[in-house]
Formats: sequence, C-alpha cells, structure tokens
Amino acid sequence: MWATKRSGSATGGGPQKKLIIKGLRSVPALPFTYKDDTLGRLQNAVRAIQNSQPTLQGLEELYRDCESLCLHNFGSEIYEMLQVELESYTRKQLSEINSRAADSTTNEKVLEQSQIFWTGYIQQLDMIRCVFLYLDRTYVLQTANVLSLWAMGLNTVKRYLVETDMKSRLIRLVIGEITKERDSKVVDRIKISALVNMFIELGLYVPYFMPVFIESTREYYQRESRRMVRDLVPVIVSDTMQIDEPQSGAMDVPRYLSHVCSRLEQESERIESYLYADSKTVLLATVRMEMIEKHTDRLLSSSFDAMADADMIADLSNLYALLAAVNRLDSLKKVWASYIKKTGLRLLQAPDLDVSLVTDLLALKQRLDDILHESFQKNTMLVNALREAF
Repeated sequence: MWATKRSGSATGGGPQKKLIIKGLRSVPALPFTYKDDTLGRLQNAVRAIQNSQPTLQGLEELYRDCESLCLHNFGSEIYEMLQVELESYTRKQLSEINSRAADSTTNEKVLEQSQIFWTGYIQQLDMIRCVFLYLDRTYVLQTANVLSLWAMGLNTVKRYLVETDMKSRLIRLVIGEITKERDSKVVDRIKISALVNMFIELGLYVPYFMPVFIESTREYYQRESRRMVRDLVPVIVSDTMQIDEPQSGAMDVPRYLSHVCSRLEQESERIESYLYADSKTVLLATVRMEMIEKHTDRLLSSSFDAMADADMIADLSNLYALLAAVNRLDSLKKVWASYIKKTGLRLLQAPDLDVSLVTDLLALKQRLDDILHESFQKNTMLVNALREAF
C-alpha cells in the first residue's frame, strides 16, 4: 500500500523522496457468520439477564459487540431482536400469572407474583439498556418513530396488560387491598406501592386506575357515612353546660367530625405512602363530599346549638374547617345567625330580666366572640352575621 520512489543518492543533493498512497485492492469483508454470531451472543445475553443468570461474556464485551454491529449498520436487526425477546418473556411470565383462577388465596398470589415480575423486569430492563446503550444513542435517536429501549420495554408490558385486560384484574385486586386497610386490616404496603408504581410507569394510573379507585372510594365512604349519620345520637348539654358523654359505641356529631378528620388524615398518609401525589386533591374531595357535604344540613340541625352552648371550641373548629372545604359556609352562617337570635331572645325572656340582663348579654357576646375567633377563624361572613344578629 505504501511505496516510495528514490531519485538520486540518499546523501546527495538530488530530488527528495516521494510518498505515494495507493488504494486497497479490496475492502476487508466481515466474516460470513459475523452478524449472526454476534447477534446470537447478544440474544443469549438478554435471555441470561431475563433468567437472572450470568452472561458468558462480560458486559463491556457485549457493549462492544453491540457497538460493532451498529457501526456496520445492523442496528435495526438488534432492535428487532430485543423487541422479540422482551415480548416473548413478558407474555410468558404474565400469562402464567394471569391464568390462575380467581379466589382469595389465588388473588394474593397474583398480586405477589405481579410485584415480583415487575420489580425484576425493571432491573432486567435497566441492565439490558446498559448493554445496548450504543444502540439507544445512535440507531434509536437517528430513526423516526422508534421508541427508546426503556420506553419499548415498558410499552411491551403495557400492551399485554391492556390487550388481555389483566390490568382490570390487577386494579381490582389493588383496590381490594386498599379497602382492607381502610377496614383496619394489615396489608403489605410494599407490594401495593410496587404495583401502583407499575401503573404510574406504564401510564395506566390516570386513565384506568384512577377512575375505578375514586369510584370505589366514593362508594366506601357513602356507605360508611350513611350508616354513621343514621345512627347519630344528639349532643346532650347538662344544666351546667357540660357535655354528657354518649353511651359506649354511640356516636354524636363531635365524634363524627373527629372521625371524618381522622379519615382525611389516613387518606393523606396513604397518598404519601403509595399513591400518586396528583390524586390527593380529588381523593380528599371525594371523602369530604360523601361524609360532610351530603350530610351538612343534618349535622348542623341536630347538634350545632348544643355544641355552641357548651363552647365546644375544638369541635366547632373541625366543623368550620370541614364545611369551608366543601363550600358550605353559607349553611353555617344560617344556623350561626339563628343561634345568636334564639340565645339572645332566651335571655330577654328570662324571669329575672332586670337583675342580670346586661351581665348575661355581655357574657353571651364574649362567648360568641371566642367561638368566632378561635373556631371560625374570624371569617368575614360569620363576623357580619354576628354583627347583624346580636
């Protein structure tokens, strides 16, 4: 390939050397089986990773094999091989899980095995992406309408779950676990979190999981609130303005309000633990609507006067916060104004009117101010109602 021509002596003053570059007579050809052999090694490596077995070649060697094939324009063949392997593995694993009959024992197994599959699949996909990183950064980026290896791997699982409707089964089972937890039963939060994260990663949470979950939440708290409100006992205030505790097991309005606050805290904690953060607003709104908004009139008419008479500051504060959250302060204003008028009129009609009227009215005004400031957060609408009614 390289040739030089000499003219004159090496030491004389004749012409200098000339460098002549000649082209190759033929371009070196790849071995006939190079593509198939290299692709076969990469395919075996993918299967080894999927089966949690060691690869015959090191990861760096496999990376170089992928790089070499890409440099020789075999990127599409590698990508198609990966699609086939991921599809085959996913269908085999998930079909075995989904083939189990539906019963309580099997349902637990389905959730457990789905969690194991997803956790392992994500780890495998991450390792596969490392081996085929050169493919991801060259062929994938340079080719239109081709998903990244990570997106392609996730889409493979998503497509199977949607096409076979296994997603509906998993969604139903996960919501069943959440319902158990609402019923004060112990559940495996790690398992629930893994499966909810799967829904999020696959883009199934918002369009599929969320509507079913919110509807189940609505039905759950609708049943609970109807049962509790139906069995509410009145708040009983003694002559000394003390609250008589309800009988064991009975629930009055203050206890119901505390229960609602507790339920809201539980749902917020559930969001923090394993649900999608963006679902917090609609989830809490659903709980408030079923437990407070739909029963506002009953809660106010049955116990507001007694709670105000007994200066139940903390419970009135709960009432105010819950009604404010469901935009029902207008209803609170009505019973507040009515209570002020009724209480003032009762003082005016007292037998010993001349003896203690001024003192009693001043004491009433102080009591109302305390409720307004400490329980109702000096709400302008309620401040005006006090000013107009007193």
